[in-house]
Amino acid sequence: MTRKLLVRHKTSKSLQEVQLRQFVREILTEEVVSITRESGESEIWDVTMTDKTISKSERVNVTPDFDEAIEVAKEFTTQDKGTILRELIKIKNDPDAGGFRQPFPGPEKAAEILQKYWIQTALWPSKNRKGAGEAAFHMAFETTDRASEPDAIIDSTNKFSIKSFGTTNTTAARSGGQPSADFKKALTKLAIALRLASDTYSGDAHDAFTSNISGAAFTPASLREHLQQFSGEDRDQIVKDVTTKKSGDNFSPLDEFKRCLIGEHGSLGVFAFWLKKQAVEYISLDEIDKIGISAVYRDKRVAFLPAGFSSFETVLGLAESVRGKK
Repeated sequence: MTRKLLVRHKTSKSLQEVQLRQFVREILTEEVVSITRESGESEIWDVTMTDKTISKSERVNVTPDFDEAIEVAKEFTTQDKGTILRELIKIKNDPDAGGFRQPFPGPEKAAEILQKYWIQTALWPSKNRKGAGEAAFHMAFETTDRASEPDAIIDSTNKFSIKSFGTTNTTAARSGGQPSADFKKALTKLAIALRLASDTYSGDAHDAFTSNISGAAFTPASLREHLQQFSGEDRDQIVKDVTTKKSGDNFSPLDEFKRCLIGEHGSLGVFAFWLKKQAVEYISLDEIDKIGISAVYRDKRVAFLPAGFSSFETVLGLAESVRGKK
């Protein structure tokens, strides 16, 4: 078994391999250590242990960009600094990875980089309700205004959301808890088209879905039950109303709302981290068919999954459910 670790030690003498070997054996359970000499100089050593014997030791040149990337990562994850640093060292040593905090290469290329080199960091524990994948994105690329929405702001024109689908097939991504006026307007249009609200409805958009149910969310099962009260002809009309663009509108009620999900807070698209598949996909505003609505919550959030899972669309017969109904 080969194990890598980082070692912290205080010594006035030059680091000798025999000293390092003895010290490492004593602190194998520690995660991260650096070397601080009496002069105040700090060193990081990358040590390879094979059967409790040092087979390789190499000093790591930790430049200020490492510190910046670690500070950025700690805004989004509670992962320990040693694990973060080890990941950054691995990226730095891979000439094809592009480094960390690199210039944004465009959304499609960025998704490729995130999937190939950063996907494992999306499993790190999140901090302050930050989503999985946010630490990965901000470590990988130069971003600005990390305290604002949407999640990833490159500049004034390149803004993106970061969403994650969980480690099970039914763990959906969710919208933010403070929907915009356009978001609520589009959701109301969808509720009206589904005949969950009257044409003159002026109440809360989420309430139109959740006011008549006992649970926390209006789900595909809720929609299926709702539609059972209508005749087959009426159900066909509902599907038509949901998918037909009305005069004066640019999109059908369903498409308009899904564009609001993707384009939340001015986002150009969503970087979707699919944790079960260990994959990252970029979904643009023109690719709304790649997602399906899976729930409208009382807490003002809306959940969605990759197309094909149980969703409003599968209940309406608008998307083939390749994974079975929920």
